[in-house]
Amino acid sequence: MLSEKQFIQEAYKRDPYPFRFWSVLIALSIFLIYGAAQSAEDLKVNVWKMSPFLRVSNREFSLFLWQHPHLMRPHAKNKIGYLPGFQYLHKINMDIETAEEYVAVPPNVLFLYHTWNRLLKGYLPSRAIFVEEFKEFLTLSNEWHPSNWIKAPKKYFKLVQDLDNLDKSLNLVSFSELPFDVRQAFYGWKNYFKEGEAINSLRLTGQQVKAFLEKNPNFKKNYWEKIYPNYLITFDGNFDIIPRNQIPSFLLSALYNDALYFDLTNPSE
Repeated sequence: MLSEKQFIQEAYKRDPYPFRFWSVLIALSIFLIYGAAQSAEDLKVNVWKMSPFLRVSNREFSLFLWQHPHLMRPHAKNKIGYLPGFQYLHKINMDIETAEEYVAVPPNVLFLYHTWNRLLKGYLPSRAIFVEEFKEFLTLSNEWHPSNWIKAPKKYFKLVQDLDNLDKSLNLVSFSELPFDVRQAFYGWKNYFKEGEAINSLRLTGQQVKAFLEKNPNFKKNYWEKIYPNYLITFDGNFDIIPRNQIPSFLLSALYNDALYFDLTNPSE
């Protein structure tokens, strides 16, 4: 019969050196990984500093996306690394926490943004912005509420504070306190959420488009045909209806917003 001493095996003699070796190796690996990540982050920051082309904030880019909804994150085949500041989990806009961070998109999309920024950023339609609807906009796209916008002008902050004291049907367009970017964001928000069906159902003749282009020459074909090969390819200013595939979303929404330049039954204010 085996004694208890014989049954229990003698434990192996512990050698502290392998343990120390692996501990040092693991610590070194973590240090190297962290160092590489930090170096990559530093490199990215330095690249941004050197390249104005890359220094576009999510807030700035959001204005562009309203006119180019096909480039929004839900429509991207591969969402990894694409517009990480635009999660679109609960609403179609940017995350407030990342609004001032630089946008992350492929170079071709960023090039399109800069083309739009150079040619069309200064374009605003002649449309009303009523108090009641503007309050709804600030609730649903609250990144443009002055409390969530670090660069918001003080006069705009005061205007928003006073909204409850203004008549609901008051048109804010004449208020200089309303920043240009906020106006542009409001029109984009309204087009996307409230007028998408009406915009997509527009059927426009060459004469109608011609009248608009005469007022807004930066929308003309020669500026955009290399980016959009089908852009107004049959346009000759006649009365024929222009096929929908020749009018990209940013032009279509602009035509709708400037309904005053063509015959549109009961345009939405």
